[in-house]
Amino acid sequence: MSLLTGIARRYIREIRMEEALPEVKPLKISPGASLIADWATHPRFTDDATQPLVLPRLAAKSEGPSFEELALRASSDIRPRTQLEDLIERKLVELDEQDRVHLLAEAYLPDNQQQELMSVMAEHLHDHISAVSSNVSGDGARYLDRSAYQRGLSAASVAELQRMAEQEGMRALKKIYARAAELSERDEKDGRDDHRFRLGMYSYAEQETDTARESED
Repeated sequence: MSLLTGIARRYIREIRMEEALPEVKPLKISPGASLIADWATHPRFTDDATQPLVLPRLAAKSEGPSFEELALRASSDIRPRTQLEDLIERKLVELDEQDRVHLLAEAYLPDNQQQELMSVMAEHLHDHISAVSSNVSGDGARYLDRSAYQRGLSAASVAELQRMAEQEGMRALKKIYARAAELSERDEKDGRDDHRFRLGMYSYAEQETDTARESED
């Protein structure tokens, strides 16, 4: 396994130990994250080009979707007005003179609070390591685990690739999330909602040392 994957043997041993992959308590999705995800991807709240609609604030002023409806989907315990004020303060949405709400961001990022950020990181790492472990052992399902890699780049080229990764990655994630939301609503009605799914993406870049370049040559 170490030869095939390049992972050090001691890490392989840890991955194969049941204790190495403790169950991570699922992080409760915040209303803001759920609201923005629905708004950016759900067919009811996007146009034919999958762009977020500008929503009337109140359902009573709209024959179609409204921010009020969207907020109630995210949380029935927090008033839509309270959710709106929080998102405006975070500069994620804005309210215009016609009492319509505009989405300014495609994704909700947690506040810079250590506990919330660490919980998000733990969930992502747990699922990624579990997928790698399943692929390496061959005992379970085989999961998608691919990457694009290139050396010999300038800082400007890396910056261009980062922008491309952000754009294309968000496009793919939005498409997957939209379909996942539809399937979740269907499966919940059918009483078959006992599974979860995550598609994650990441990018990383660094400046290489002369020693690293020489070893590649």
